[in-house]
Amino acid sequence: MNEARRIVLQSHDQYNDIVEITDSGGKIVHSKGQAPELANKCIGFFAEVEGKDVCLYRWSENLILRVGDESFNLDEKTTTKIGPDAVPGIRRFQVFKEEKPILTFKYSEPEIPREIRDDPNALFMWKDRDPEDDDFLLFIHNVLRQPDRRNRGLLKR
Repeated sequence: MNEARRIVLQSHDQYNDIVEITDSGGKIVHSKGQAPELANKCIGFFAEVEGKDVCLYRWSENLILRVGDESFNLDEKTTTKIGPDAVPGIRRFQVFKEEKPILTFKYSEPEIPREIRDDPNALFMWKDRDPEDDDFLLFIHNVLRQPDRRNRGLLKR
């Protein structure tokens, strides 16, 4: 892949997981713990949500959201909404362009990570955690709602 078009993303969930989006149809290639040379080339984040790769990155001046094979340019006219669905235990993440829905994605509410849930000292670990640490779509929602994070939150390439 041409270096100028390389898209390398850091996992939102695991520090040693990196993906690269390739030229061949935009296929995502995982490099878990195997590509330390790519770590300093990351231009955004990704997570697997409900079996789909969800990516958020900045390309030139554009903030891009990718869910599975669909990509969305998140400009200043783009807003998001996140909240509980009618089904208990399910959340709904929606993206709007000029108030028209362009994406609705339902997913299971994130669980407290096992290592925290099973740790007798978890109260001390949990008090400093932000809910977006365990919910990538909430992280995306918060980045888009806060202009300072939206503008500086992801590296420009």
